[in-house]
Parts: sequence; structure tokens; C-alpha cells
Amino acid sequence: MVHDGITAKCSEQYPKLDDFQLSIEKRNDFLPLYIANYPISKLSSERHMNPEVALVNYLDSVREDLNTGITLKKFNDRARNIRVEGDCVFFELERHSAALGASYTPGLSMAAYATRKEKYQFCVNRNSIELVSSDDLGISLDSIDFERLAEEFLFDTSFSFLRTEEGYLVEESCSCLKMTIEGEGELEKVLSEFLQGFDYSTIFDGIDDDEIDSKTKNAIEKRLYKACRELAHERLLEAWKDREEE
Repeated sequence: MVHDGITAKCSEQYPKLDDFQLSIEKRNDFLPLYIANYPISKLSSERHMNPEVALVNYLDSVREDLNTGITLKKFNDRARNIRVEGDCVFFELERHSAALGASYTPGLSMAAYATRKEKYQFCVNRNSIELVSSDDLGISLDSIDFERLAEEFLFDTSFSFLRTEEGYLVEESCSCLKMTIEGEGELEKVLSEFLQGFDYSTIFDGIDDDEIDSKTKNAIEKRLYKACRELAHERLLEAWKDREEE
């Protein structure tokens, strides 16, 4: 129930709902309580709601569309080819999903991702966003951050050195590597042994052969191996510097 004082004030400023165009500013000025108590379906038809404005209002009110994951920020920043047909607005978004074993953390870029171009529609009478079509654009080699991908691939790698009568016992907790070396001159041997214990092709698990050709796969594996080698070498040297001689 709307208070009579509010209704009277609204009537003075706006005799009929048909007499004004919807805008975010007017909606706020027009006493949200009045709008909130007016049926949405009736509001849409009587005010000839602009679909683009309706979409913005919808995303602003729900924070995130549960069906598509689209937020107002994503729409404002990335929506392309926006067009209106009747009471519906169509738009395209480039969407990304984690790939090659990379993880996804909201708000942060991904080390590797697959790209899709998706087309959506929002209709005022439905008040929801629907996916119309989705085109898979694959994984771009240039978009891969191999340093970060290596960090995720070797995320729990940790070396340790223990002084023994024969030299140093080297252990790595993740791979269960254990070997004895005489000194720093054999660290390269440790590194090679450690890196041989991984199957780098596992990053392609779940990816169909027609999505990435064999040439691209080989190029990705080589660059990932190189990044992993550099990272493992760095961690190995740090562990060597922190070794105990007792």
C-alpha cells in the first residue's frame, strides 16, 4: 500500500505514467517506493520501457544474472554490437574460461583461458538474460602467461638438503624425489631428474584434438617445460642457500 501523500506528490509531478520516459535518474527521483509497488508488467507496457535502460536497471538490481554470470560491470565494459529489436536488446560478449590446468580466481586474470563469443538477448517482458548462441574461439598461444602457468603446475614444489657422510641428501616433497649428491656442481643433475617426473601433456586433458592442433600443443609443452625449468631451478638454488651444514 502506497501512502496517500506519496501518491499525491507523484500525481502532481507525473499525472500519467505514459507522460515520461524511463531513466535511472527519474526513477530515483520518482520515489522508489511508488515504483516498487507498481506491477512490473504494467510498468513495462505503460511506460514503453527502453530495453537498454531496462537491462541496466535489471543488472543493477540483481548484481549478477544467475543464468549467465553477467554483471553490470561486465556489460558496461565488454558488451559489443548492441542492438534493439522491439522490446528486446541483443548484445555480444567475449567470455573466458580457465584452460590448460589454470585456475580461476574472481577479479584476477587467468594464466591460460579459452575464449568464446556469445550472443545474448534481454526482453523487457521476460526480465531475464538468455544465451542465443556461443562460438568457441579456442585458446590463443599469445594469451598464455607461461610463468604463472608454471607456478600453478609446480605450486607445491619444495626442495630440501640434508648433510650426510656421502654429501647431501636432496628431497622434493611433491614428486617424492630423493637422491644424494656430492655438492653444488650436481644441482643440474637434480633439476633434470626432477623435471623428468612430470607429464606436461596432462594440461590438455579434457580438450578435444580438433580444438588445438598437434603443432600448437608441442609449442605449448615446450614453453611450459622451459618456464617450469626456470622456476624449479630458482627454488632449488634457494633451498641450496638455506641448507644446513650440521
